[in-house]
Amino acid sequence: MGELVARALIALLFVVNGAATARDPEPRRAKAAWFGNPPLLAVRANGIAMVLLGLVLVTGWQRTWVASALIVLLALTTVGGHAFWRAADGAERSRELTQLIKNTAVLGGLLLLALP
Repeated sequence: MGELVARALIALLFVVNGAATARDPEPRRAKAAWFGNPPLLAVRANGIAMVLLGLVLVTGWQRTWVASALIVLLALTTVGGHAFWRAADGAERSRELTQLIKNTAVLGGLLLLALP
């Protein structure tokens, strides 16, 4: 029961944020432009993948594979979208650093789920 709750809580982040990205990819694309200027379709596909993988994560099916795929997506999203070192001012730097640290914690939970 505990693992199911953990998977659901982690998945919530991917389902909610992935859906927002899929609906409106432009703001995320603009934030990640420094990281390689991804096309809108790629950003939208990333959001859709996060939603789908998040939903599958809740079920526990192929847990190791799904968690590993989410690790890759989240790592790329974190580096591309939360580059606190590029922030223009202290408030923005603080917000981006908080997001980076939060995503790092989620990566830790995903690593635990990715272990066989």
